[in-house]
Amino acid sequence: MAGVAVPPESAKPDISSSEKLKAALLAAERIAFSNPARGATVGTHFMTVIESLGIRDEVLAKATLARNGVETMRLVLEEGVDIGITQTSEILQANRDALAGPFPEEFELATDYSLWHRSDISPAVEDFIAMLISPAGREKLVEEGLMSPTDP
Repeated sequence: MAGVAVPPESAKPDISSSEKLKAALLAAERIAFSNPARGATVGTHFMTVIESLGIRDEVLAKATLARNGVETMRLVLEEGVDIGITQTSEILQANRDALAGPFPEEFELATDYSLWHRSDISPAVEDFIAMLISPAGREKLVEEGLMSPTDP
């Protein structure tokens, strides 16, 4: 899931709608995100977002293209970048207080995975699957910036 990071001590912008996200991006002096030319999923998606919002040139004029999400978070936490765009899991790993939130629903970026297995799996694999889909496992995934699995 893609999200917006800000320095932990700064006010969190309201990014709950496309118009509010647009306003937050325009108000920021410096924005960092992963370089789409390097194949960065969030960086590529963010280019689509800013094009859809009609602010591509304005954002790119004040953007720093990072090598990856870890570098994006370093720029936010250590270099004074106002807004960083990366995976929410990378934001939470770097500093939970930096998460402003996920993209608005219309710009949500999520990857779906399917869990399939043979019928003759080991007890350890059965236990792992049970842990992933248990209430505690689902809660832990959400805490780490991932979406909770849906029921089979």
